[in-house]
Amino acid sequence: MTAPPPPILILAPPRSFTTLASGMLGVHPQVFGVPELMLFYYETIGDLWRYGRSFPAIDTRVRHGLLRAVSEIVFGEQTDESVMAAEYWCGRRQHWPAREVFAELQSLVAPLRILEKSPDYSAKPDSMLRFFEGFPDAQIIYLTRHPIGQCKSAINIGEGDYPYLSNSFAYEGDQAIADPQIAWHDMNVNILNFLETHVPPAQRMQIKGEVLLAEPEAELKKICQWLGLRTDNGAMEAMMHPERSSFAAFGPISALFGNDPNFLRNPFFTKQPARKLPPLDQPLPWREDGATLYPEVIALAQELGY
Repeated sequence: MTAPPPPILILAPPRSFTTLASGMLGVHPQVFGVPELMLFYYETIGDLWRYGRSFPAIDTRVRHGLLRAVSEIVFGEQTDESVMAAEYWCGRRQHWPAREVFAELQSLVAPLRILEKSPDYSAKPDSMLRFFEGFPDAQIIYLTRHPIGQCKSAINIGEGDYPYLSNSFAYEGDQAIADPQIAWHDMNVNILNFLETHVPPAQRMQIKGEVLLAEPEAELKKICQWLGLRTDNGAMEAMMHPERSSFAAFGPISALFGNDPNFLRNPFFTKQPARKLPPLDQPLPWREDGATLYPEVIALAQELGY
């Protein structure tokens, strides 16, 4: 039996354009993009299920992507009935290592290359390592976003509870101030440390999300050439239509999500004009005390090319 082609993983903190990037690459004729599987967050599906059940506010994000992927890949549709079957499928594999579950999905979509993105991996370094130890031939795209843009977007997640979910607090005097720049810094450091320590340079690529949105044809062509994918007109045109993905809309009521709800409401891509990014030393719009980015955040942003 021919081995399936290597998987593709997009790594980035939340709110870094991962849904759009994976949606576009995921409809390339040689790629099968899946929702946020979260598979490698723990050793097994059973561990992941228990984690989700412990935190009802994030349980849908933990389980829905995998259930929708299994429904589509294994059972050929996404209905309440197929989601129930997917629950049973996952239950029968609850003790399997995450790599074995992913490998089964990978083999089922072959010869297409499976592509995943789960931004939560950036908060848990061992999840990234678990993925790469299971799939050492994987190619990894590191997607970055300017810290002020990412933080402004992230702080609106779940009515402003992102700093609480990511433990992103600045402790100044006797006061704890919710500040998403701390998570931006720590998650990017996690990704960089993982890539530089474990992933050979030939298997990793860094892309700026802002450039992808402003120059999609050029950036996608560059990514596809690096991945060894087709770059003909048909392939390039396909990637302009992320709405054609099987996961580019809400799922059945029993598994609605698996991706950013904003994308699921409007999965169409509109090319954005290049915008001047805000200066790194400007007062932060989410702070009422006139604070700016911390020196270590500025230094890391500059290292990333901002």
